[in-house]
Amino acid sequence: MRYLNFVYFILVFQEEFKFEFNRKSRSQLRQFKRQALKLEVWCKGGFLRSDTLLGIVSVKLADLESKCTVHDSFNLMDGRKSIGGKLEVKLRVRDPLLVKQVEEVREKWLVIGS
Repeated sequence: MRYLNFVYFILVFQEEFKFEFNRKSRSQLRQFKRQALKLEVWCKGGFLRSDTLLGIVSVKLADLESKCTVHDSFNLMDGRKSIGGKLEVKLRVRDPLLVKQVEEVREKWLVIGS
């Protein structure tokens, strides 16, 4: 009888990066529409070993025009081929780049009084 052993590695990196940009610059706003954020995941090499690229994730930044946050998990890619891992990404800006995000919240209140 043959047994298959599957090994899953779950690595959690609680990294936070802050970037500053000029909201009044039209060229930077155009880059948010057209460009993607490229994230590379590397494995640190040891003694006499070089670092190894595990995969690349591209995150579209166009959603930040109307939303404050982008939270999703993306497949790690090697070129156009998925390599079987995922990277969870949370992007947040204080205010949306073009349109203000307005949410209507309706709550039911129970008022007990005299």
